[in-house]
Amino acid sequence: FRIDFFLRFRLSNPNIRQWMVDNNILSTRNLHRYYADQILNITRNISVTPIVWQDVWDEHVKLPPGTIIQVWKDSSDNIEFNTWASYLNRAANEGYYVILSSPWYINYISYGKYNTDASVMNLEFFKYYEIEPLKQFSGSNEARERILGGEACLWGEFVDGTNLLSRFWPKAAAVAERLWSPAHVNNSEEAQFRLDIHRCRLLRFEKI
Repeated sequence: FRIDFFLRFRLSNPNIRQWMVDNNILSTRNLHRYYADQILNITRNISVTPIVWQDVWDEHVKLPPGTIIQVWKDSSDNIEFNTWASYLNRAANEGYYVILSSPWYINYISYGKYNTDASVMNLEFFKYYEIEPLKQFSGSNEARERILGGEACLWGEFVDGTNLLSRFWPKAAAVAERLWSPAHVNNSEEAQFRLDIHRCRLLRFEKI
């Protein structure tokens, strides 16, 4: 996802193009910064804690103290940040609160294959389950406390009302257990049993 690509749609509107000229805004990136600044000013005036996608931070928008950055990309145009772990470290150590989503994009699909070295299938649940957000964290205990948790995300380019629930569940249950459990609760074989039961529960009661 690139900001330039997203904002290009705005530039198809001649009124927006003229407004940019009138206000000496010469690029889509500057337009994005302006938009983010206006939203942050609104949240500041009504005493609401803002949550921003990491793109806003990439664009060097001045963020008010207490802002929560949601890390969703695994890489960036910014050479300083090449993995989600790098973002997590930098943001928390610079004093921002962080929510992690990068490793838990439920709309990504891959086909499982049997792992002959283990008794579990190498399926997406286990890819999601085995992520440990703080494994590569380097920083003070104070900075660690600023990592609020994570969120499973599902984008809608190939999702609608016919497949929303089946695409999200039961994979999201693996993310939920990972985030609600201490780091030492990480046995995939034990989790497989619990997640299978939960899948049956969803099928029986929720008609997913």
